[in-house]
Amino acid sequence: MQASTLGISLGSRLLGMALRYNGKLCHYRVRTFYGAWTEEKRLDMIATLRKTIQKYGVVCLSVKTPKASHCSRSITELMRDIRQLAQELSITLIVCTITHLTKRFCGPVRGNKQGLMQGVVARYPEHPRLAELHAKEKRNHSKYHVRIFEAIACLELA
Repeated sequence: MQASTLGISLGSRLLGMALRYNGKLCHYRVRTFYGAWTEEKRLDMIATLRKTIQKYGVVCLSVKTPKASHCSRSITELMRDIRQLAQELSITLIVCTITHLTKRFCGPVRGNKQGLMQGVVARYPEHPRLAELHAKEKRNHSKYHVRIFEAIACLELA
């Protein structure tokens, strides 16, 4: 089995995931977990990650978390579980914030999520769907697809 890396943009409701297999971006999506924060929801999110890791033979996880000042109890619990999962499955774990990602994709210019999305689109021209999602995201009031772009950017740090 070829080496796979999973990029994750972590949230308590939306989970952005991107998979790099054999050096190529091959899959990306946003998974929505509806409802208020519960133990069942947390376990469902971890089960989803476990299933993806096992299905694709993931050897490295790169996770984007909110800044420490913006982390809720739910995010803290999820990160604890992800660390435990990575240790249990002997997977390399890289944790980053939006600051790390924008520095990587926006260079010395002060970056933002819009610049990050543009950088990801430019980095992966073989995926025209990313350009479509970027255009759609610029029109959205509630950001949804930005999680995909953050997850893809996480792959660059792995």
